[in-house]
Amino acid sequence: MLPKDLLEKIRRGAQSAALIAALGAGASLMADEPVDAGKLAPTVAKPAALTPEQLETVKKTVPKLGSEDFATRQKATETLKAFGSPVVPALKDALKEQVDPEVKSRLAALIKVFTEPAPQTVNIPDESCQKCGRG
Repeated sequence: MLPKDLLEKIRRGAQSAALIAALGAGASLMADEPVDAGKLAPTVAKPAALTPEQLETVKKTVPKLGSEDFATRQKATETLKAFGSPVVPALKDALKEQVDPEVKSRLAALIKVFTEPAPQTVNIPDESCQKCGRG
């Protein structure tokens, strides 16, 4: 086992090396040369389109959103949500064809889940935080 002070020096050295590497990588961004924006922006893979089998499942599931049974409506909603964002075009097509207000409402809500950014939460200290001195 290494002495504690030597382990601490190694840990600090590793942290310094990581910091230097990060700064070195960032230095090219501060150069006078133009920077390729593609190197800065994270790459986001476009979601794959639904397979024909998945599209068929969507078509069979959409009418269940208007079921008399609440559990059936909920299960249908979760089934459609499980496809992720690639299901949006199929949901938009289904929305155009629907007349049932319950189905339309659920389809619109599902589309919104995948197309609108999540709401930002704000941490507002409450009365208990002020009492303990954290707020």
